[in-house]
Amino acid sequence: VSAFELAMARVPATLRLASVTAIVVMVVSVVLGGAAALYPNGLVNRVQQFVALAGASLPDFWLGLMLIAVFSDWLGVLPTSGTGGLEHMVLPVLVLASRPIGVMSQVVRSALLEQLTAPYVASARGKGRSQLGVLVVHAWRNALVPIVAVGSDQLMQLVSGAVVVEVVFGWPGLGQLSIQAVTNRDFPVLQVTVILVAVMVFIVNFLADVAFAVIDPRIRYS
Repeated sequence: VSAFELAMARVPATLRLASVTAIVVMVVSVVLGGAAALYPNGLVNRVQQFVALAGASLPDFWLGLMLIAVFSDWLGVLPTSGTGGLEHMVLPVLVLASRPIGVMSQVVRSALLEQLTAPYVASARGKGRSQLGVLVVHAWRNALVPIVAVGSDQLMQLVSGAVVVEVVFGWPGLGQLSIQAVTNRDFPVLQVTVILVAVMVFIVNFLADVAFAVIDPRIRYS
């Protein structure tokens, strides 16, 4: 088996883990950050601040080991490693999503708060629109540019930074293969894995540029 075939066999596992994590990050960050922007002095805002701090502070390997100790060894409700059903993805996705959720929820909150204090929002409120209506109809689209910018960076980190998570949970993706290649001094396999990750990062960058052009026409015609 060639190095390219060996690496390509691991790509679906990495993409599956990264795509599920990206969906979780997007949903949780939008809901948590949006609610924190709507109620900046409420309990949700404090929860979002705690999530952002914890996501930035907790190392992935430590969080993974703690989750294995609690949910696998102590409670016995989730598997420690391997692939299979959705239960095998819960712990890896939680660990891989912790930092991006902290970052993205903070970005969503800050971007929406900036838009909610803009004059056009005050005008919309004066016309009788509800707070939620102003957020969804007016503020959200103008807040998308910084959100997409940071989100694309976080997505690239999901693809390229899953090495620790894949090793801790025995996930058979490119990250685990790259560690095995380093250990075995298998340089052809290591080179192929690096190239494949670089291609994925390039695709994410390209899609982000397309999204910018769709969101903001000024970027499209500049």
